[in-house]
Amino acid sequence: MYATEEYYKDEYKGLELSDAVLTQLIARANNDIERLTRSMIDMDSLNEINQKRVMNAVCSQVEFLASKGETASTVADNTGSFSIGSYSESKGGRYGATADANASRYADAVYDWLFPTGLLYAGVDALW
Repeated sequence: MYATEEYYKDEYKGLELSDAVLTQLIARANNDIERLTRSMIDMDSLNEINQKRVMNAVCSQVEFLASKGETASTVADNTGSFSIGSYSESKGGRYGATADANASRYADAVYDWLFPTGLLYAGVDALW
């Protein structure tokens, strides 16, 4: 676990949630950050600033899950398309709204917290 209930309450000072809900959302948010970073987080190898960024990312995700619903990070909110009479609407295809489906699975602040850590990097290291 990257962030704990105690960190969420005492340091991050997030939304007030019941202990049962907080315990559940902390576990899910930790898993979400683990998935987003492709299991690349080794807290012992991170400096104190980046450790705090990771913990804050988890806490941001807790608040996102609390406000959007517990399954917001795992269940897509894509309704596809629909028609009513002569009116039709579509979420889009390759270049439409569904192309950015992952963006709605995480709090915007998660990316802000994790970007400076390098944990979102998915490229290849070059040896010079």
